[in-house]
Amino acid sequence: MISREVLQKSIDVYRNSTGVDAYAINPVGDVLYQTNNSYEFCRYFKKFVGDEYCRRIHVESGYRAENFGESYIFCCPSGLVHWSAPVVINKVMVAILVAGPVLMIQPDDIMLDDMVKKYDLTSQQLDLLRQSLKNIPVVIPERIRYLSELLLMVSEHISSEEMLQLKAKREFYEAQARIAEEIQEIKDENTFSYYPFEKERELVRLVKSGEKIAAKAILNELLGHIFFKSGGNFEYMKARVLELVVILSRAAVEGGADLEMIFGLNLKYLQDVGAISDVDELCYWLVKVLDRFTESIYNIGQSKNTTIYEAIDYIKKNYKRDLTLEEVARYVHLSPNYFSKLFKEEVGMSYTDYLNKLRVEESKKYLVRLDLNILDVALMVGFQDQSYFTRVFKKYEGISPGQFRKMSWGNI
Repeated sequence: MISREVLQKSIDVYRNSTGVDAYAINPVGDVLYQTNNSYEFCRYFKKFVGDEYCRRIHVESGYRAENFGESYIFCCPSGLVHWSAPVVINKVMVAILVAGPVLMIQPDDIMLDDMVKKYDLTSQQLDLLRQSLKNIPVVIPERIRYLSELLLMVSEHISSEEMLQLKAKREFYEAQARIAEEIQEIKDENTFSYYPFEKERELVRLVKSGEKIAAKAILNELLGHIFFKSGGNFEYMKARVLELVVILSRAAVEGGADLEMIFGLNLKYLQDVGAISDVDELCYWLVKVLDRFTESIYNIGQSKNTTIYEAIDYIKKNYKRDLTLEEVARYVHLSPNYFSKLFKEEVGMSYTDYLNKLRVEESKKYLVRLDLNILDVALMVGFQDQSYFTRVFKKYEGISPGQFRKMSWGNI
């Protein structure tokens, strides 16, 4: 089902910016929306001749436009010029946009004589059509071509808007399903009295490293625990969700996001949450908050420079071994000096800082394992010795790896 609001707004914008009437019909010719009641000429013509002629031509034009993959310029049964463009969603044409009518030249008696012969019009009918034809705008062919291309752009915009709405709906229901699964798992494992603080720490680590998909999975687990433990108390749920927002925002800042921007987002989210009135909406809203915070952190999807995109992808796949700037520069076919300068401009930090921050973030998931000593963890994430690992860890986190381990276990 196509959104009437999107359809109406798009057609109104086209009409107001071009001065040409436009309307939308479904694939069988029923009008979905039009900017006005059409020109008087069209009303007279349909009254004298019948609506089916126009209806069939307009539908056929939509299918031709879809087949050609472009806008289609055509003449209606009265000889007036129109153009159409298809609205396609999931490879199915769901609507046809039609603009017009216009004339390419000033109307003359030849045009009217043709109508009389073709449709057997009376002299009175002819007079009414002649008078009303004067109100049809005259547009030169070159402008008609541009107007038809613009209509195609409008139809493509509507198609993309509809796809975004469909995607949002799918994400909404998928999120509900995953949380329901988490709640069922909590019931089955009888772990409802235990809140997984270690999952919160894992969520922070994932947000700081910009790993959106993995972060969403952890977030769903936490929401499952919160919703199950709430006993249906919606205000309790909102309070706990706001705590998660604070945690997410702090992780984003620690991951390199702009402090002022995150502070502004927090204020907005505090205002937004007050208007939320049901659990499903609250859950979907929090997932969108997570998206926004993770997008605020630099990751491989944010670089406008394809070379840096490839470099970061290579670093993330190889950080566990001795990985030099020269090797990465060679991989992306740049000189080390130029690569170093370009990397800092794009990422906002030096190559060494980025690599070390990445290694420190990855080390945290190993530090909570007591079967691994500090040296083991250092070697696993690419550091060559424990002392350098400790120095770098303390530089970014403010505490040593050993202190981090103690704090992690102290909160469990």
